[in-house]
Amino acid sequence: MRALLAGGLKGRHRSGKKGRREMARKKMAFPAGTVEVIEATRTRGTILCAASARGRNGMTIGWITIGNVWGRPCCVVLVRESRHTHTIIEGADSFTVSVLPESLQEAVDLFGEQSGRDMNKFEAAKVTPVKGQAVDSPYIKDAQLVIECKIAFRQTMDPELIRADYVKGCYIEGDFHTIYYGEIAAIHGK
Repeated sequence: MRALLAGGLKGRHRSGKKGRREMARKKMAFPAGTVEVIEATRTRGTILCAASARGRNGMTIGWITIGNVWGRPCCVVLVRESRHTHTIIEGADSFTVSVLPESLQEAVDLFGEQSGRDMNKFEAAKVTPVKGQAVDSPYIKDAQLVIECKIAFRQTMDPELIRADYVKGCYIEGDFHTIYYGEIAAIHGK
């Protein structure tokens, strides 16, 4: 015990086991990190995760909006009704958006190309889901940056209210999105 007091817990977990300690994630205040999330979503995709009594899943997203709605910091994501994640997020009260490092781009691609109906995408991509710090939905442990959100509002798109050129360009098969407005509960990074 004296050695621990003199030398600290260097090289040991809080449990006392030897090994590397997980670095604490850096908490950020809105709007810090949001431009990076938007840019990563736009250029290479980010992982949207949700969990509910219906299960846990993630999917790659390429569209996102972050700003101020109802006087609060919000993140808006869209999920097509045909997606397995839609079934899960409909029963959820939260979601997360994870920006993975470029070294994990194959995982981002897998989350966009495969369905959680057919496999556990977390296992297949060799990434670890971790319960959110401020919400119940998980984020990806190795994420460089994470936004955690509490769902404030959800709305199924009304095709009659969307411009015809958008329908022709994005909804030719009639697979419309549900829009989820999430109040940002936490932003953190490595």
